Amino acid sequence: MVDFNIDNSFTDLDSMTQSTDGTSLRASQQRYTFQPCAHAYSRLFWGYAMASPVLSFSAEEQLVEKLDELVSATGRDREYHLLRALECYLGAESDYLREIDEGIADAKAGRLVDLEIVKAEWVARANNSAD
Repeated sequence: MVDFNIDNSFTDLDSMTQSTDGTSLRASQQRYTFQPCAHAYSRLFWGYAMASPVLSFSAEEQLVEKLDELVSATGRDREYHLLRALECYLGAESDYLREIDEGIADAKAGRLVDLEIVKAEWVARANNSAD
């Protein structure tokens, strides 16, 4: 298992906007960091980190290897892919729950279809797709 922590808490990072040679970084410059088993994920913008809660989770080594293959193939970092995966999952689950709520509302309102009609439509659809 590999542990991941994502943290970008809001902090004044003026001291972190200085490059190693003492010159200021451009205000439009952004920096992303993501490290497994580390405490910091931060997006620096205008000298401040954007506020966000910390997420921490463990992943099986196989999943981490697949993630790293994706990172290598796309040139994107782990954080990018993990956030996209989380967005996709949450979107799909939200849609699923919304559709369940709509179905319950339809049932309560009496908008139901007889099971035999549904079965007949599925059989007809299956017969038409086999051709």
